[in-house]
Amino acid sequence: MNNAKTGKILGISSIVVALLSPLIGVVLGITTLIMARRYELYSLGNKSFKQEKMLGWAGLLVSVVMYLVNIYIVMLQKG
Repeated sequence: MNNAKTGKILGISSIVVALLSPLIGVVLGITTLIMARRYELYSLGNKSFKQEKMLGWAGLLVSVVMYLVNIYIVMLQKG
């Protein structure tokens, strides 16, 4: 229970932080994916951490999108 809660909090924070700083969002997203995988291995397959994995992937996706948006904004400002 505690592992799932930690994974969800980390996954949600990776999405929120990715909106402000894509690089930190990537780090948190990867950390969420690693933790979810490790928790699955420790539970010996008895419990699936699909929601935590999805939050980790969402954090990575938001990070990449925000990075591309930042590049686009800089290109627009340069003319």
